[in-house]
Amino acid sequence: AQVKNMTYRGEGGGIIMERSGKILAIAADRKVEDVKDIPGIASHFDEMLSKGEGYFSIPADENLPERVFAYTTLDSSGWIMGIAVNEGFVFAALNSMRNTYILLTIIGLVVMLLACMKLSASITGPISHLQKNAVELAKGNLKIDVLKIDSQDELGTLSTAFNDMRVSLRDLIGKMLNTSQQ
Repeated sequence: AQVKNMTYRGEGGGIIMERSGKILAIAADRKVEDVKDIPGIASHFDEMLSKGEGYFSIPADENLPERVFAYTTLDSSGWIMGIAVNEGFVFAALNSMRNTYILLTIIGLVVMLLACMKLSASITGPISHLQKNAVELAKGNLKIDVLKIDSQDELGTLSTAFNDMRVSLRDLIGKMLNTSQQ
């Protein structure tokens, strides 16, 4: 009757067997006398005898889902004590952590992508505006708006130089017009 209390966090069913394979106690409702009559465990019996302790997977069948079978050998009697638990239950916490990790990775990638897009726009926007003004200036349009780039980096220096050049060209052309009119 104690074998029915052998559970993993309230789940699974226990078994106690001799080294010969004779079952001494089992939590299952069916009467089984030898471990060789239990599919999934019988194929691992020699491994259980040689290792003394460990675990393995029992494939799903028509009645039960895939399970994990953990076992150990009792030193005092040599009996093998084991428990079979639904694999989904055993690995539920691990699966939850994996899903959390995947979600956090996706969120991190989206945040990085948005940050890269913002950084890219802060660089390409002023360059595009400067390029449009340079094209207009090359066409002879001296009435273009002053570039308003307040940054203290290379783009700020370049836009200040461009604005100074526009003012200098306007002054130069104005002086040339005054000189030619005199």
